[in-house]
Amino acid sequence: MPDSGRIHVDFRGASSWGRGEAPAFDARDVCRQFRLERHTIDVLSGINLTVQRGEWVALVGRSGSGKTTLLQLLGSLDRPTRGEVFCHGRPYSKLSGKQRAMLRRDEIGFVFQSYHLFPELSAMENVALPALQWGWDRNMAVSRARELLFSFGLEERLGHRPQELSGGEQQRVAMARALVNSPDAILADEPTGNLDVAAGKEIVGILQRLHADQGKTIVMVTHDLALAKLADRVLLMQNGQAEPLEGDAAFPAGFGTLPPTQPS
Repeated sequence: MPDSGRIHVDFRGASSWGRGEAPAFDARDVCRQFRLERHTIDVLSGINLTVQRGEWVALVGRSGSGKTTLLQLLGSLDRPTRGEVFCHGRPYSKLSGKQRAMLRRDEIGFVFQSYHLFPELSAMENVALPALQWGWDRNMAVSRARELLFSFGLEERLGHRPQELSGGEQQRVAMARALVNSPDAILADEPTGNLDVAAGKEIVGILQRLHADQGKTIVMVTHDLALAKLADRVLLMQNGQAEPLEGDAAFPAGFGTLPPTQPS
């Protein structure tokens, strides 16, 4: 393997889970309530949402509208108060905790606004760690991490720790980690939210390649108008529902790019 320059990585991989023709995600009459002291808050109220394999869906809306809650339910990080969520035809409620963990491991990559990197580990080690935890041979895990980091333009940062990386570089490391096991779907919560414009464009470029070239399913929460417009579908979260948006005029007033909060 070369020591410098970009290389192409085929992000697609065989999975032990049968996918068939089932949608990537299917939420049926999903409700999510939270208790706050003596009050019950209805965050999601009977949402029905089908995300096809290879589709890119953007979730937009005001803070507290349920965007992240829905994303967590799709990824089996939370359970609905009522209703059912399916991933590739498998209902989460019928799976054991171990089976849900295996499904997340094999089928879903998670990208968050906060990078959640281990500060004591290098970029290479952060990316390889999940594969090592899943029982991969060390050489295979390191090779896979190296491939992904090269592909994301981080060939000069393999040994750097998170505090030695810019915000954009840290997010690219986090995305490489999310892809280490070749998941079919990416769930991204504000992937450019902490980045300046230049770094945000790099992340957008990665998402576009994953979708257009590799056929990844992407469900993404964003406040970035330009990023949302790249999706196949844009859904506005409000009043516990997800409503389709079409055309610029449909976007809510004031919706646009958030100011950067971290230098790249």
